[in-house]
Amino acid sequence: MKKKTISIFLGLFLLIAIVLCLLLLPSRTSSKKDLSDKKGTSDVSSKKSDKKNSSQVKEEKTEEERSEEKNEEKTEDTKKEEDKKEEAPSQTEQKPSSPVSALEMENNQKRKGLESSYGLSIFYGDEAMYASYELIHTNDHEVIRNQLTILEEELIKYPYGFFFSFAHEGMPLSIFLVEGVSGRDIAGAADTSNGAQPKLILTNRNFRETFHHEMMHCIDSYLRIMMYRGGTDPYSEYASHNPSDFVYGNTSYQEPEPGNPHFWFDYAKSSVEEDRAELFKAMMTVRSVLLKRGSLQQKGIVISRQLKTYFSISGRPYWEQSIDVSL
Repeated sequence: MKKKTISIFLGLFLLIAIVLCLLLLPSRTSSKKDLSDKKGTSDVSSKKSDKKNSSQVKEEKTEEERSEEKNEEKTEDTKKEEDKKEEAPSQTEQKPSSPVSALEMENNQKRKGLESSYGLSIFYGDEAMYASYELIHTNDHEVIRNQLTILEEELIKYPYGFFFSFAHEGMPLSIFLVEGVSGRDIAGAADTSNGAQPKLILTNRNFRETFHHEMMHCIDSYLRIMMYRGGTDPYSEYASHNPSDFVYGNTSYQEPEPGNPHFWFDYAKSSVEEDRAELFKAMMTVRSVLLKRGSLQQKGIVISRQLKTYFSISGRPYWEQSIDVSL
């Protein structure tokens, strides 16, 4: 009976154990599943978090890139603005009123060449201003070119280095090319009142003849200074070849021998200075038998000798060809 009871008890115990095992097994499986699910959820969350972080990093990089691009754009804009400022003329800079034409540049080059070759100064256009005269200047560069061309043709007739003599004595020569002189009906003028700087004013009227006439006035201002140092003057010997009864200022004086004149034109009778200027003009521009004989030739010889004495001259100068002598 005891054995049977023990067997029953053992059997019940085993049955209870089996039941307990069966009850505990699903719980453990569920726990594992929950753990697995939690792990999976954690992994997914981690992956999502990584993706989110990655997205944030990308967004941050994109923001940085955008910022850099904006900075680069600003830098380029700044450079463009600076370039514009550099290209734009300063308000303090003087703006040309009009573009320089090819003809104006050509005239300026010719002017510089003449100034360099002959040691004088040439003014034209708006820069042709002179206090002693109210000059009417011209900005017509065709007219200016014509004046410069003729001036060049006449300057070359003088011996090399002739005009540098003025500058060497502190008397630099200036030439003004203008349309006219206000209030005065003249073809030109020579201002030698300021002996240190003789000025020559030329218009378009009889340009060649006027140039040499007025140039003789400038030459005389130079000769007066040079010859007075030696106790003489340019005029005494020259005037000695006039008729004995002639007095300067009598422009209606009648020549005793019309075929052997003492004066080139009546205007030469007004003063010894104008007499010399008129004769020198003829010596530089015409060829006439009247210049090769009598009083006109003798006066021409006086002028030529004076020039060769007080100016640097080599060879036979142009003016001696007119009077047909070689001193």
